[in-house]
Amino acid sequence: MSARSPGANCEENDCEDALHSLKRYIYEVPEEDDISSVDILDDEEPPYYTLSPISDTMVINSHAYIAGYMVSRILKSIGSCKICRSNLISTKNTEQYILIECRAYSAKALARPETGFI
Repeated sequence: MSARSPGANCEENDCEDALHSLKRYIYEVPEEDDISSVDILDDEEPPYYTLSPISDTMVINSHAYIAGYMVSRILKSIGSCKICRSNLISTKNTEQYILIECRAYSAKALARPETGFI
């Protein structure tokens, strides 16, 4: 047999009981004594984790961030209409734009939406 022929790298497998424990698990019915020795979990309550409430600032910042994304997409489709741009983009630097400022990697990456758009 050539080294490149199909099956040349195969070896004789004389390990017939390789999956014996799996076969035993699947096909054998456990005895009554085996079932009684299984530990059963106590009826304890699962742990309860309390989540901290979301602050109003985070909600406002999230809304402004999403609205800013929408404004940037709208401005791409509108083009260079100065009236539309002035109605959609805010020049103010207030607390609601903190998330936008943190996420903006360049000056034109994210838009600050006008308060009425949020």
